[in-house]
Amino acid sequence: MKKEDFEEKKEEEKKGKYRKVRNEAFAPRALMSVDDVAQYLNLSTQTIYNWLHKRRITGIKIGKVWRFDKTEIDSWLKGKKFENPLEENEQK
Repeated sequence: MKKEDFEEKKEEEKKGKYRKVRNEAFAPRALMSVDDVAQYLNLSTQTIYNWLHKRRITGIKIGKVWRFDKTEIDSWLKGKKFENPLEENEQK
């Protein structure tokens, strides 16, 4: 890279034309326990375990302990926002 090109790029970075992108894969995530999720959703811990067993909710099992990514829980909630629980029971 020529010195002029380097200087020009540096100036453009200062102006905000180039943005440094943070690697999201290595960003720390807020992991929640079963108790945390149950409290967050105002449900019992047994309901969370039942949902895990029925695969209605996803989590990460670390050893013998389940952990949940808060952003995934929030996304899951947004997806469930417009579902009618009565329709789900009628289909069974």
